[in-house]
Amino acid sequence: MTVNYIAAAALFDIASHPVRLQVLAELCERDLMVFEMVQLTGLDQSPLSQHLKRLRDANLVTCRKKGKNILYSAVPGLTEKLVLFTLRNFTTDS
Repeated sequence: MTVNYIAAAALFDIASHPVRLQVLAELCERDLMVFEMVQLTGLDQSPLSQHLKRLRDANLVTCRKKGKNILYSAVPGLTEKLVLFTLRNFTTDS
């Protein structure tokens, strides 16, 4: 078995930004449109779109048109495992 450390490190790099991690966590719960993620994150659409592009390029999220809007979804499997691990290990009771 060969481990691709470069690909693994790239995944952690992408998920290391708090906004991207928040978006991934929200998308694991439900599909969201961009305007909903703007409200959740407090970011303007332009910087949020840059984060979403990185997540799409890493195959962690997908998107599809829904009328005039774009609906984003978490890719099942790796995305959910990454978010579950993170939330399980970094959630406090406070």
